[in-house]
Formats: sequence, C-alpha cells, structure tokens
Amino acid sequence: MELKTRNYHIIKYLYETKNTTIKELSQKFQVSPRTIRYDLDEIEEILKIYEIKLIRKPHKGISIQGKDEDFQRFKENFKNTENFSSFLTKEERIILILFKLFQSEKPLQIKDFEELLLVSPSTILNDFDEIEIWLKNNNLNLIRKPNYGFKINGEEINIRHAITFLLENTSSEGEILRFLNIIQNNKLADRRLEKNFIKEFDKLIGHIDILKLQEIVHQAQEKLNFKFADSDYAALIVHIALAIKRLRNGKDIFLPESQLIELKNTKEFKIAKEVSSMIEKYYDIKVPESEIGFITFHFLGAKKREKLNNPNFKNNKDNEIYAISLEMSKIFEEIMNIKISQDEDMLRGLYLHLKAALNRIEYNLPLNNPLLKEIKEKYPEIYDATKKASKLIQSNFAKNIDENEIGYIALHFGAAIERNKEENHEFNAVLVCSSGIGTTTILESRLKKEFPNIKVKNKASVFDYEKESNLKDIDMIISTFELENEKLPVIKVNPLLNESDIKKIYQYMKNNEKTHKTKKEEKKINIEDLLKIIKKSSEIKDEKKLINNLKKYFTEKDIKIREKNLAKIQQYHLQDILKEKYINSINKVLNWKEAIKKAGKSLLNDGIIEKTYIESCINIIEDKGPYSVIAPGVSLIHAHPEDGVKHAGLSLFIIKKGVNFNHEYDPVKLIFLLAVKDKSKHIPAMGELLTLLYTENFVQNIISFGSSLEILNYIKDILKI
Repeated sequence: MELKTRNYHIIKYLYETKNTTIKELSQKFQVSPRTIRYDLDEIEEILKIYEIKLIRKPHKGISIQGKDEDFQRFKENFKNTENFSSFLTKEERIILILFKLFQSEKPLQIKDFEELLLVSPSTILNDFDEIEIWLKNNNLNLIRKPNYGFKINGEEINIRHAITFLLENTSSEGEILRFLNIIQNNKLADRRLEKNFIKEFDKLIGHIDILKLQEIVHQAQEKLNFKFADSDYAALIVHIALAIKRLRNGKDIFLPESQLIELKNTKEFKIAKEVSSMIEKYYDIKVPESEIGFITFHFLGAKKREKLNNPNFKNNKDNEIYAISLEMSKIFEEIMNIKISQDEDMLRGLYLHLKAALNRIEYNLPLNNPLLKEIKEKYPEIYDATKKASKLIQSNFAKNIDENEIGYIALHFGAAIERNKEENHEFNAVLVCSSGIGTTTILESRLKKEFPNIKVKNKASVFDYEKESNLKDIDMIISTFELENEKLPVIKVNPLLNESDIKKIYQYMKNNEKTHKTKKEEKKINIEDLLKIIKKSSEIKDEKKLINNLKKYFTEKDIKIREKNLAKIQQYHLQDILKEKYINSINKVLNWKEAIKKAGKSLLNDGIIEKTYIESCINIIEDKGPYSVIAPGVSLIHAHPEDGVKHAGLSLFIIKKGVNFNHEYDPVKLIFLLAVKDKSKHIPAMGELLTLLYTENFVQNIISFGSSLEILNYIKDILKI
C-alpha cells in the first residue's frame, strides 16, 4: 500500500507529540485543515495494517495508540520506498510551481500541479496568491482565469531575470555549482533527479549540452585573459543555457540601439560575438545582437572582479572607485562610531566589489543576495549604516542601488569589524565558498571571532579546492555547500555561521582533542637579521630593493606592515568648495526645475559653471528620475564635468516651504548643487555632506538660521573644521 510523503511525516509527528489538533497539523505542514482531514482518513487505513489506532476526539485532539515495536515495523517498511522523501513546505511548493510555470509556453491547470505537490486544489490556489506577489515584485504578471489556467506574462528580459533569481534562491548552498561540477567531471551517473531543485533545473534547461557550453565558456575565458569567479562562471553558464532554450522557443530579448553601439566598441563584445557564433553552429540557432550584448554584460562584470590578493591593487586602481570605497568606509565608521577605514583588506575587497557592482548598476544586470534576509536580521545596525553610506554611490552615479548590493557591501564592513578583534590560531582550515569575496570574507571573520584557534590557510572555489597546494597541512575543510573528500573532514556551514554550525565545528575540535585556549603565537623580530638586510641593500644603494627585502622578511614572520597611499589624490572637502556667498534661501518656488535654476545661480554668477551645466542637471533628472533626492528633504544635484564646469564649487539653496521632486522624501527643502572638474576629487566633499545629513535635525536646524554665515559655521562645527 502506498503512503504519501506528508502522511508519513504526520504519523511520525503524532507518535512524537502524543496529542495534537487539526489546526496545529495544518500550520505545521502548511496545508488547509480540509487537506489534513483527508490525510487522516488515509492514515487511519494504513495504520490498521500495523495494529496502530488513530484516535480522533472532538475538543480533545488527535493521537495514535500502539506498541513501539509496531511503530518501528511501520517505519522500517516505509523508510526506503520510492514514495518516501521530504514533505514539501509552502516555500518549496511555490518554488516548484514557479519552475513549472517558467517551463511551459501554454497555460497550466490545477491538475498539472496536484501530482507534483501532493496537496489539495485549495492549497495550490492559496499558493498562487503568493506566487502572484512574487511575480509582481519581479515585474511580471500572472494570468489566472477560469477555463484558461495559469500563465506568466511579461517582457522577456524580466522573465530571464526572474528565472535567474529563482535559480539563485533555490541554490543558496551551491546547488548550481555542484550540479555543474558533477557534469564537468563526467559524473553523470551521480545525478539523482528526485523531486527537488536539480530535477527542475534539468527540466528548465533540458536537452542543452552543458559540457559543450562549458567548453565554449572556457575558450572565452582564455581570450578575455582572466579567470571567472565561481559566481560569474555559474551565472554565465545558466544565462547562456536559458538563452538557448528561450531562443528555441522564439523568445529573444531587446537592447536599445544606443547601448549596443557603446558595447560594439569593446573587446568583450567581439569575444561575445565569437562565442555566439560557436553557439549558433553547435546548437543550430540564430543569436540576435541583443543576446550578444547581454553576454558582453556578463564578460564586463566578470572582468571587473580582479584578484583579491593582488598586492599592487593600489597602483592599478580606478581613483574614483577607490575614493568612493574609502569615503563610504568613513561614513560607515562615523555612523557606527568604529574605526575601519584603515583596514586595507576591507578597502581592497570593497574596491573590487564596487568595480563589478557599478557595472551591474550601469547595465541593469540582476543580482540576488541569498543572505540578504539573514544580514538584515542578524546585523541590522551594520545594514542600516551601509545603506546610508551607499547613498554616495547613488549621488555620484545617478543610479539607485539595490538592497541586494547593499547587503553584500555590508558583509565587507561587517568583516572589517570582526577582523579588528584578537586572533589566535591552532587549527588549519581551507574555506570553500561560491557566493563571492564578501561571503568568504565574512565567513572567515566569523570563524576568527568564534574560534580564535582556527587559521584559514586557503580560500578556494569548488573547482580548485582539491589541489595539493590548497590542502597542504590542512586539518579540515569548511564549506558553504555539500562536498566530499576522502582525506579530510568536510564541515558544511551557513556563510553567516549560525549556532548549529558553531556546535558542529566545536564538536569536531573536541573530538580531536584540541582546545580553544591556546596562547597567542609570538611574532619575533631578529635585529641581527634586519641589520644584515639593511647593510646588504645599502651597499648597492637600492632603496626599492631594501623595501622589498624588508617586506619579504616581515611577511615570512607573519607581521603586518602599513604602507602609505601609493596614489595620493588631490581632493576637495566641503570647506574648500562651499562658500558663504553660495548659500541662499527663499520661501517658495514654482517647481523643481525652477529650484535647480535658482540653486545654480550663485555658481553661475561667480563663474564657477556655465549655463549649460544647469540645463544638464535638469536633463539628467528628466531622463533618470529623482535619483538626486538622497534623504528626507534633501537633494544633491550634479552633472558631468564636461557639461560646463570651470572651477569646483558647491551651492546650498534653501526652500523653506519645500518643493516636490515626485519622490518619497518630498518635500525637498535643501538643494545642494555640486560642480567639479574631476570625477574623483569631489568624493570626500560628498562623503562629508552625507555625514551632515545623518546629523539629528540637520534640515530643521539649517532652515532655522537667519544668515548664510550662521549656516556655514554650523556645518563647520559638525565636521569639526
């Protein structure tokens, strides 16, 4: 006799709890009370075979009665049957429904889901209410009509983005990479296609030769002359596989001609075109230019993820992005009252992340952060401070920054906080992660906090971690998803290292007779060795060689040294560009355009800007929306240096009755209009301005002053200048 998965778990639950109610069962198994009643009827018939009674008493509850040996016999008979697997939670049902909807070009009926989900039609209808909300959040619509069925409707680009989000949400523990790794290593026999993510992933890109696709991507990687990060590699494989499947069904995406023209001038577009030619030839499809453009976006994004451990990153850095990284860290530390802006590891990681993030923001590439909910819940103060610091990106690049990006940036700041705490090491570990630099960094820092005697010797991808150099002198592998290794224990953890993960690691250490309480290893400097290095280098009068030799010596001793900034940038601060004569106020204006014209008037009259600059400021807002409104009642407006800037300057225009920009922070009462000659010199001034905005009652205080001099002195007092 067959037994439904959920019913097996209901029986187990009844046995463990002794007594429960239909309402409690309905809540636990996330189905309707009516479905539970039907399930209990089936359970009663099954249990009779094993001489176990199901007791249902009104107002008293539900229980089962029987001998332990009978119940054990029941469990033994059903534990290995094909019908046995984990029951589906509501979240899992929604994921499977979405997979099935995305797979189908035709409307689906309720009956198409019943066999897959093993729940009642009413439960499925309730699930569709949440699915409709999920689709709306991804700019898609659910068509649901009687005698028609259910079908997803929307633009192709939004469908692609939604599928990508769905895949990433269901693979937060590395399922995609593990699946691709299985195929890469020709372990096709290991593909157990149960009713789970792997099976539905396989259906979604069914009949696509992934091995050939990987071969094509590897060729592209060689031509691009850099190695993809795991997350970029998986995203590109999935994107191309989905594109092939969608193109076969006559579904292609659209890119504006202006963007295509810009992309065609890049080396990446030429390589994407070569990749597309190989795809056309092997998969027998036509790849439109817009699809080539989207492959180019992936290349551009991946290219900007430079190696984290590049010791010369400061020499090669983009001054604007580095300046933003530094200023964001200063805003963060001002809000959190903690010093992190001198942390070179954090600045390096943030700089590299922003290079890729700004590319995603520029080209509207999707990003899903599976850790976002946990970051918000576990580190609300860090997330909130990061969100405020991220306004610097919004102001500088005229683009809103997504909360998924903010979540990843918060990991860098969180890692810096953790890293500042004392370190002790005794165990050697290698970390295997797939979600990027930020995830690896926060996991490493969490480990250092909870286990001072764990030393992370290496951080590797799922494809390279088994290299002999990575596993040399290693005691354990700590991974964010399932791995198997014959020689070393693998401890699977959440990237944020929750309580159960801590217990697992502690238990392993305890079982191996190691202890947390180890003395910090002394780092000794031998003066005689130093003198030899100095004497040898001074004889040949080579200062550069002396510095390199000293660096090598200190590195071998595991002693950190701090270097001065190699690329000193001439920068503007608020005190340099905000003058008393640039601060003006008025009671009211007609509209936001008039407000911007009046805000720029003092700079125009003083020869700081040309009239075209004010026109460009207005045009940008008309084109991109009110991105410039960065805080309640405050707008920071600027255009490009080439739009008519003669000298650097900043004006403050106060509108006491406010003006609407059609933004949630309306009415705007303070307009800062910024003009600079260089893309990076003004970043500190913008950082200081954002610090002002997070000062309590800043807007109200500015409005209350009677003169420009009072306002300027008030600002200087806040900034301590």
